Amino acid sequence: MARAMVRGFQKDLPDGRGVAACIKHFAAYGQAEAGRDYNTTDMSEQTLRDYYLPAYRAAVEEGAKMVMTSFNALNGIPSAGNKRLVKSILREEWGFDGVVISGYDAVLEMRAHGYCETERDCAEKAMNATTDIEMMPASYLHCIPDLLKEGRLPMCRVDDAVRRVLQLKENLGLFDDPYRAASAAEEERLFLCAEHREIARRAAEASAVLLKNEGVLPFDKVRTKSIAVIGPFADRAMLGNWACYGREEEGISVFQGVRNLLPEAEVFYAEGCPGDSAENDCTGIREAAALAKSCDAVILCVGEASGMSGEAASRAELRLSASQKNLIREVVKNNGNTAAVLFCGRPLVLTDVIDDIPALAVAWQPGTEGGNALASLLFGEVNFSGKLPMTFPRSEGQIPIYYNCLRTGRPKPEEFFAGYCSWYLDMPNAPLFPFGYGLSYIEFALSSVRADKTEMKRGESITVSVVVENTGKRMGDIVIQLYICDEFASLVRPAKELKGFQKLTLQPGEKRQAAFEITEEMLKFWTAYNRFEAESGSFIAWISDSSRV
Repeated sequence: MARAMVRGFQKDLPDGRGVAACIKHFAAYGQAEAGRDYNTTDMSEQTLRDYYLPAYRAAVEEGAKMVMTSFNALNGIPSAGNKRLVKSILREEWGFDGVVISGYDAVLEMRAHGYCETERDCAEKAMNATTDIEMMPASYLHCIPDLLKEGRLPMCRVDDAVRRVLQLKENLGLFDDPYRAASAAEEERLFLCAEHREIARRAAEASAVLLKNEGVLPFDKVRTKSIAVIGPFADRAMLGNWACYGREEEGISVFQGVRNLLPEAEVFYAEGCPGDSAENDCTGIREAAALAKSCDAVILCVGEASGMSGEAASRAELRLSASQKNLIREVVKNNGNTAAVLFCGRPLVLTDVIDDIPALAVAWQPGTEGGNALASLLFGEVNFSGKLPMTFPRSEGQIPIYYNCLRTGRPKPEEFFAGYCSWYLDMPNAPLFPFGYGLSYIEFALSSVRADKTEMKRGESITVSVVVENTGKRMGDIVIQLYICDEFASLVRPAKELKGFQKLTLQPGEKRQAAFEITEEMLKFWTAYNRFEAESGSFIAWISDSSRV
């Protein structure tokens, strides 16, 4: 995915329309203690190399022009001044000679970390770590001249930083055309054009995940004459955090999307309760429940507001607000033909509401065309095909919870290849919904799992395959996933790791083979000998439609 994003951003650089891709935040920003944004990160070399650095490296290898350092300290050293991370690994080991820019104010924040005493110390540490640009405030401007005079900073380091910045500007054509083909006419033609809206719609359709369906979905377009679209996010376009200048009125809400799809039907709206706070405001629930009772079908839009996730939006409790939970129970009590749509920017804890909801889909923050996409999905115009890219826990106490955990010495017997150590007294070890999980309107059958051979030497490969059949009555997509476990190694290895996936589109009754090539590269990891290599030994491979194999 990192490679694909770099290619997408930079593919039109030669003709002046592309942009330089910037990899952020480098590195290990995703494991902040207690899930609090900007918090410190402490991890082993093995975890850093196996789980966190590979995606950054893939983006570098794909030719990304810039890297941004993160705000956090990694193993006690803030990233903006982390010489080993930036100079040794990124530049010397990976050969990156592009521009490194700090996170906003991250250079001067090294004083708050307690790593640097003065502004001058901050500038010295960051520049010697080969951080080329300081993104605010102005420590470089204030301090570099004196640091050069004092001999604390070699001129060659400043020369290198200036060279890399000028080289980037040259590569982008900024000296010849400072505005890089900017055109008011092109902006007017492209902004929110039909082609781009269609891409946004397809992306929203493909990324939504059906988590539960007790026969409610898809709604029948012909027989459903009246629809109640209820909830705090029913008539809001969920553009997501950091939408910047995106305007909600230019997006499509679920209420609008259903009216667009079914112009002859009666489509009603009720907010029910607010969605931006945790306060238990039930003033609108009675009205919403009465509306639900009077309609043929109900779409219930709950979750997080766009600003409740993303940067600087950490939450200690990942549950729906009390008023939203009350809304769900009262609406379903009055109309069992209800499907809920969950908007969120992170996995939420749904244990206390999942049994109340007949059908549930997570739509994330689907953007401009989200309402049209969800209407198509809920009424069966499009089949659900999305899979969870993260694990939904049963409780906050399970976090961190992830499918590729290390195996333990005393796993719960039936969960050996889940790797969970011991078990809870008050709940199962397993998550509510696992990584890779997602339902469909179609049943698919997997059979004839085969490997073309059972042994491979270095430099060789093994092809494993499965036959997939659409046993339903309509066309649909399925994402087939390959998982591998290294049984015995110099370090404890994960219970399973995703090593490949394919999306197949099958007609009713159609069979097709999905094949994966297992290479030596797939089996490499950061070994006890501090190098990436594939060790000799035995491996288990699974092909499935989720990590719950």
